[in-house]
Amino acid sequence: MSETIRQITAIPDTLTPMVLQKDDTGNPYYCDAIAHGWSVMYALLYDGLFEYVGFYVMDDEGAGGIHNDIVRLVPTMRCKSCGHRMIAETTTEKTDSVVYLCTCGEKFDGSIIKKLKGLTWK
Repeated sequence: MSETIRQITAIPDTLTPMVLQKDDTGNPYYCDAIAHGWSVMYALLYDGLFEYVGFYVMDDEGAGGIHNDIVRLVPTMRCKSCGHRMIAETTTEKTDSVVYLCTCGEKFDGSIIKKLKGLTWK
């Protein structure tokens, strides 16, 4: 049974959507969707029986669709040095090892946020 999109809503600026990708050697990792030109939105979906919230993803080439299995949300970070939005990335398919990078060269280990706030990220 296919899902029907009932409504699409923006994800707040306080959250950074990450999408699952594969590097040149085929290893999975999560990249910052916004930094790579992707659009990720909340979607109210209906499967014929239930309504639920999922993710609508549009890639940098304009292809879009429902992709609940490849999207994770992490907190958005601002650089303490220059104030710009930092780019979130991982080196594995687990988002508990998020590293935030800034164009000015600053780097922040996001795993400390999880430890300090007791957050549980998938």
